[in-house]
Amino acid sequence: MIWKTNHIYTKRIEENHQVIDQFILPGTGLASTPDIPRVAIIGGGPKGFYALERLVAYMHDATHALIVDWFNETPHFAAGNNYRVDQPEYLLINYNIGNINIWIDEPDQISCEKLSLWQWVERMNLTDCPAKFTDYASRSLVGAYLQDGLRKVLENLPANMQVNLIAAPVQDIEIEAGNYYLTTNSETHLGGYEKILIASGHSQNFDTELEKSLKDFATKHATFKFIPKAYPVAPQLTELPAKEVVAIKGVGLTFIDAALALTEGRGGTFMQIEDKLTYFPSGKEPNKIYCFSRSSLPMLPRGPIPEGKKYELKHLTEPYFDDLIKHSAENQIDFQKSIFPLLKKEVEEAYYSTVKNTDNDGFTFESFLDPFHNKKFESQDEFHSSVRDYIAHSIEEAKLGELESPLMAAVAIWREVTVHLGRIYNFGGFSSDSQRALDKLNGSLCRVTYGPPVANMEKILALVDAGIISFELGPSPNFEIDKTRPKPMLSGSKFPFSIEVDTLIDARMARPDFRQGLNPLMKKLYTEGLLKPFYNGEYAPGCFEISKEGAAIDSTGIPNPSLHLAGTPTEGITFDNDTLSRYRNNLTSSWAKSVISILQNEKIKPIA
Repeated sequence: MIWKTNHIYTKRIEENHQVIDQFILPGTGLASTPDIPRVAIIGGGPKGFYALERLVAYMHDATHALIVDWFNETPHFAAGNNYRVDQPEYLLINYNIGNINIWIDEPDQISCEKLSLWQWVERMNLTDCPAKFTDYASRSLVGAYLQDGLRKVLENLPANMQVNLIAAPVQDIEIEAGNYYLTTNSETHLGGYEKILIASGHSQNFDTELEKSLKDFATKHATFKFIPKAYPVAPQLTELPAKEVVAIKGVGLTFIDAALALTEGRGGTFMQIEDKLTYFPSGKEPNKIYCFSRSSLPMLPRGPIPEGKKYELKHLTEPYFDDLIKHSAENQIDFQKSIFPLLKKEVEEAYYSTVKNTDNDGFTFESFLDPFHNKKFESQDEFHSSVRDYIAHSIEEAKLGELESPLMAAVAIWREVTVHLGRIYNFGGFSSDSQRALDKLNGSLCRVTYGPPVANMEKILALVDAGIISFELGPSPNFEIDKTRPKPMLSGSKFPFSIEVDTLIDARMARPDFRQGLNPLMKKLYTEGLLKPFYNGEYAPGCFEISKEGAAIDSTGIPNPSLHLAGTPTEGITFDNDTLSRYRNNLTSSWAKSVISILQNEKIKPIA
């Protein structure tokens, strides 16, 4: 079952908005309050919400007053851009609803009903179908769940706490007399912030010479459009001209969303005819969608992950990691020596312990990551057909699940290993060279591990069979940008095949990288020395350095207790932040506790 907003009590969504809207300020300035401490949260997604929730919980026992200003580019607080409630319902999460819970089990609690997404869907359910742990949901529905949580938090504010929601992007942070002042796109908000948390999510851009050339070409040629970020897909992609030749760079989760926006989002429909999902075009689609990446291999779909019935690790177990950490003492651990050989063993053993035929069918760790690694393709048609068959096979395996499918048993390994891996990875626990190797390997492992629900991969297969989606460009095609031509050319690097492109969509998600593509705020903080790149030996993953509590390290190497980072901006010094988990890399609780500590300063007056 795919749960969508029309399956639940929609009046609850309206009621949530009514409550939240009461806290949103028009952005006309904030009154100065020198006698009351003021803190700011920058970033209105789940991590920002988690920070606010912890702060509200801790403030119930505080005897001092506090003002919190929470900034976001849009009014979609708690949901953020990823889970905004107004996005199309065909955009899905890639995790079972039974595994999502926005509440954390810590001693300090807000007095309200705390439901997991699964429980919440069942509570709000208007259908005759019961919600199951293994069901999926639209991202819009998850946004409604997040905003339901925000409503509960706002309705339980203690009397000594004021929360302001400001729907405006923060573009600058300045220091004056030891306090911080934020500048939005409209004006300066004078508040004298004592602590700031930046939880800005995926705000990084790709800004290499290629992107600059494409932007410049699009500016000077009305015949070509370059879309550097696929989101929001509506109306950005849904209103592109029909019958174009569209190319999509990147074949991950964002590619799927973009492809569906260009087809289903334009009125096309999918229908189950016997055992096959079939696409019926609206006539408003592109003539062709050419998709590509370095490998041009799409992600493997995710089947259901039954509660309590997962594939169990044999070697990279929790006791193994406990022992590895214990005996490493102060020394860094070598991923390639201590973990990678066992990872390969786990994957291959998982496959062959589940396969019904005991004969070796040639499956290896290498073929798992790249099923085409030993294959030479004679033409673009052969490559396209091979990718199509790979998608079809992976869908059938995903439907079987990890306890029945050898392929899905292998897929389960990295998901289970990452639960423990962050304990070593975080804050440079791996040696420099081995972290570099792990970061490079992680992309391939995520491709096979964290793919879309089967339902969305079936749609991609239907679009391939309808002749709309093509993989004919193969891996790593070449760009030809000739300013004398009306459109750029894309040419296959493995076989002779080329196309002219009307629109190019970049469907990749950029990792934090101080060397290029920083958003204006992070670039300003870096330029002024308030942020320092993180180096593990000679390796720089791209993020900025923070303390274990999340405090930003400045250019002199000193932690700044007034400036904290959390979530995606810390990827590289922490591991695996693309999650709704309250427990993985939980820097928001640390920040909230640090805010409470300033209220204990004797110079601050308690409330009367």
